[in-house]
Amino acid sequence: MKSSVSNQTSSDDPDFKRLKAYVLAQTGLAFYSNKDSELASKFSRRLNETQRLDYGDYLDFLETDAGKDERERLIQELTIGETYFFRYHEQFDALREQILPELIHGSCAARQRLAIWSAGCATGEELYSISILLQRSFPLLQTWDLSLLGTDINRDFLRQAEKAAYRKWSFRNLSEVFLAQYFRQENQEWHLLPSYSKCVHYRVHNLIHDDILSMAPPGGFDVIFCRNVLIYFDQVTYRRLISAFYEALQPGGWLILGPAELSPLSCEPFSPHALSRLSCFKKNRAVRYFKSSSFELNSPPFESDQISTPVSSAFSRQSESLGLPFSVPGLPLFLSETQPPKRSTPTESQTHLKPESLATIRRLADSGQLDEAEALCRQFLVQEPLNISGYYYLALILNAQGQALDALQALKQVLYLDHKHILAHYHQGLLLLQLGQTQVARKAFRNALGLLKLYPEESFLADSDEWTVAQLKAVLLLQQKEIA
Repeated sequence: MKSSVSNQTSSDDPDFKRLKAYVLAQTGLAFYSNKDSELASKFSRRLNETQRLDYGDYLDFLETDAGKDERERLIQELTIGETYFFRYHEQFDALREQILPELIHGSCAARQRLAIWSAGCATGEELYSISILLQRSFPLLQTWDLSLLGTDINRDFLRQAEKAAYRKWSFRNLSEVFLAQYFRQENQEWHLLPSYSKCVHYRVHNLIHDDILSMAPPGGFDVIFCRNVLIYFDQVTYRRLISAFYEALQPGGWLILGPAELSPLSCEPFSPHALSRLSCFKKNRAVRYFKSSSFELNSPPFESDQISTPVSSAFSRQSESLGLPFSVPGLPLFLSETQPPKRSTPTESQTHLKPESLATIRRLADSGQLDEAEALCRQFLVQEPLNISGYYYLALILNAQGQALDALQALKQVLYLDHKHILAHYHQGLLLLQLGQTQVARKAFRNALGLLKLYPEESFLADSDEWTVAQLKAVLLLQQKEIA
């Protein structure tokens, strides 16, 4: 029996709205609040699998005791488990060089206990990376009470994590030496050596409905990892979880978020600690900044594939060499200046501008007031952490300030939230080209061209009221010819 629902009409269906509200309430996944077509596609797969007639029938089933297993399957359908070993290695630099030495020789020394929680751990790569780092870089911990807890709402993810067996994709950017040192291969899978999994345990936990303080050991956690999880929640839930994490940490403990959650203003009462792609927040401590450095010989041997530092930070010089237009419609400053525009001093009226106004952010940027535009944009994103246009504008502003790597990270966030954002692919390609990453830049340009084919040539692009599909297509075709 096949369901009678249609993806095209789902958003107008009252039962679809009820089902959507139920799912968002149960999971807190505000990420899906404006993605009806994607939700409808996922719902339809579950309706067909369970042979339910329509959304109302499916929701009635979910709310019964008999629907318990299906609730788990729906969660598996909705949650995203993108992770790999030593992802964002700068965070692990900071953990090894700064955070752990401070804890081990400070607040943890007397009790000789270290407790770390990975909230939203997915399939376990993050927690096992921490275990490897701890045991290889801090041998004195062998006599300590070491507890590494991983939790997730997705039971299937946790079952995979407990197996501690992974395919090659989980080790992207890592060397064969690393695999041989910490894993044994069986067919197409690599199994973590038992010595690195013995201190790791997993539990099902729903950050929205389950008590967070009950997860903490006596005295609290020393470190909580919650990377690329909070971006899926609304602002109210975000702030509630930040407060709960604060209470679950011991004094001097650390909260480590992902690059998408890099916003000190939204993490009070924590104190921020900044890295290039990492935000660390410390309980009851003053602000302190530090830089990451490369791993030592006894740490995981990374193969270097990081984006190199650009030879020139003048974005438009690269554009001119490719024969691009001198000025891009919509946000002219981002391509038209040969040097980042001079930053102005904020006036009294500017300091009272409403941060929610994207139009104000854009006007400030176009007039060369980049510091003010960036500040307002970041305030806006604190209030609207899932706003795609906000991250896109931030990327353009950062690039105009000569911060190419940070701009690239902001564009990654845009594409994480909307992988079909054409101008984000386009600007990503330009930045990668500027950074000397020609091959990856070509891929970004191909992505943009492929998406352009889906729209009428006279239509305007998202986040631009002047760029048409035809205009950008002409620029991209010229660009491809120049870098061929």
